[in-house]
Amino acid sequence: MAVRAVNFSVFTSMAGLLIVGVNWFNDYAIENVVSFPSWLVPLLSGICVVIVGFITMKKLREADILKYEFINNISHKFRTPLTHIRWMSEELRDEPDLQIRNREVEQIQYATMRLFELTNIVMDVARNSEVESIYNITSFDVREVVKNMIEAHNDQISRKHLVVHINYEPNLPLINADKTRLQFAIQILLENSIVYTPEGGKIDISVRMDHTTNSFVFFIKDSGIGIGRDDIPKLFEKFFRTANARLADTEGMGIGLFMARKIIQRHNGNITVDSGGQDKGTSFTFTIPQQK
Repeated sequence: MAVRAVNFSVFTSMAGLLIVGVNWFNDYAIENVVSFPSWLVPLLSGICVVIVGFITMKKLREADILKYEFINNISHKFRTPLTHIRWMSEELRDEPDLQIRNREVEQIQYATMRLFELTNIVMDVARNSEVESIYNITSFDVREVVKNMIEAHNDQISRKHLVVHINYEPNLPLINADKTRLQFAIQILLENSIVYTPEGGKIDISVRMDHTTNSFVFFIKDSGIGIGRDDIPKLFEKFFRTANARLADTEGMGIGLFMARKIIQRHNGNITVDSGGQDKGTSFTFTIPQQK
């Protein structure tokens, strides 16, 4: 907010100086230029003011729409696990079978964890983007992270009959990174692949080392709904969602990929996306340099 306030102040000051400059030029021209039309500069200034006002109103309107969509989407996102917790709690009260009770408790725990993750997302987005949070760099096995991620989404994968193929480079070393945040970035990409890949589809995941740059290279490819060429440059923007994505998942918030890129860049890495177009799948590639 502080940077936005400064930017707005600078813009306002520059606009004020421009108006003063235009008025000075108009007075100078009237006094020193023969037959200079006194109405010309005010007319041009008025046209410029109208254009700037129109652009400003358009941007404000777009911002209002984005805010509305975000509030609407986040409400749905929170409502889903909350509803799940309520139903499971009601069933748990009268369920005599111990095995079923344990499974329902696990589902409640999973829904609770989803709420916790959603809260963290909202907090990260709301937090001042200029204040960098502290990253806790540790060494860990990224294969274990991917394994746990797949196991956590086994129900969704099985329900949609998806084929998930994982490939690791032999003798893959431990990665030095913030485990919690990197896991979150991978989770965003994996969940997108699961959500946007139709039944019977395929997801390929690979992790290897680029020994030239001493970087880990993560690759996630799916056979899902794909992305139009015009949408690719905007894909990592905050709150942006493609038309296909909105149809496939009405509860998406449009901030997952924004957060994933932010985390990867915070590790001095880079993320790219490629797609052949609608219904031709999507592939994400991101690199994480080995931290010292």
